[in-house]
Amino acid sequence: MLQRIKSKKGFTLAELLIVVAIIAVLTAIAVPLFVTSLQKANEATFNANKDVVRTAGITTILNTSDEESQALTKPYKLDALKAGDAFKCTGTFENGKLTGIVVNYEEGGATNADKNETKFKDVKNDIKNCSITVYITVADLNDAKVTNPAS
Repeated sequence: MLQRIKSKKGFTLAELLIVVAIIAVLTAIAVPLFVTSLQKANEATFNANKDVVRTAGITTILNTSDEESQALTKPYKLDALKAGDAFKCTGTFENGKLTGIVVNYEEGGATNADKNETKFKDVKNDIKNCSITVYITVADLNDAKVTNPAS
């Protein structure tokens, strides 16, 4: 009588189910961590972009002469600004790069500055292509003048 040789090729169904279960558990742990990390990275990018707009706005304001400001809708003189005045600065981002900045003087604009600034929830869907608005107050400008060694 011929004796059959048992050869064990492949995996049993139980072994495959255990491997699939382990992969499912690891995925269930990894996906929420990845989503949270992505959210934090996008928020950090937004805050960095907001700082870029603020810096570009301050630079634009401080480098605009009184004569140049006369061409604006609301002219201003840096030395004549009052404590409640502010500048509304809107930066446009395309593919993650600042492509434009618009600075508007608002007399008494500091009162609504916090509620009118762009929040992360407003742009979180497309952080690379968005507009971010910040307000620069007279106090911000005074701080920038103090820290600017060229002044």
